[in-house]
Amino acid sequence: GEMSTSWPPDIPVFYPGVDTASQLNLMGQTLAALLNPPVFRAERSTALTVTESTHQFVAWNNILEDTAGAWSAGNPSVYPAPTSGWYQVQGAVSLSGTGAASLVLIAAVAVAGSSPIGTTVLGQEGQEVFIPTGASTQPKVSVGDWLVYANAGDPIQIDLWYSPESLITAVDTTAGIRCRVGIVGVGV
Repeated sequence: GEMSTSWPPDIPVFYPGVDTASQLNLMGQTLAALLNPPVFRAERSTALTVTESTHQFVAWNNILEDTAGAWSAGNPSVYPAPTSGWYQVQGAVSLSGTGAASLVLIAAVAVAGSSPIGTTVLGQEGQEVFIPTGASTQPKVSVGDWLVYANAGDPIQIDLWYSPESLITAVDTTAGIRCRVGIVGVGV
């Protein structure tokens, strides 16, 4: 005779105190987030007053994409994470006007109102852009690219900070160098 070997099927791991339906629902939410990740893209297309030497979150007014429908005009600087997990965040801040000799401009990302890496500044900083003397009419844009973890509902925001060497009071609204953000869920 012929011998056959049959292996028992894998048995899912279940945790004491957690009912099966809740555990399967959580697994389904995780799988859905991986197969159809939340995407948020926005920019600031109209004037926004900003203040030197002050951390300020950019308020988005032109929403380009929000697959989870998480953003709300009632709190325009906030993108609340639809699910707990890792998010790839790309952002840019810009300034408009003259008087920017020796200016330093910094974009940063904040999760739940603070730096996702635990530093003392409000957000995790992107590139620090230095505008040389005499370059007051050149575009002033700082960009950043971050991988952050957020719990469901945590606000993800882009912070704009610039040094006091300028007379600038607003963000740039020129297409291509506007303040902007892109957030994509990339893992759980």
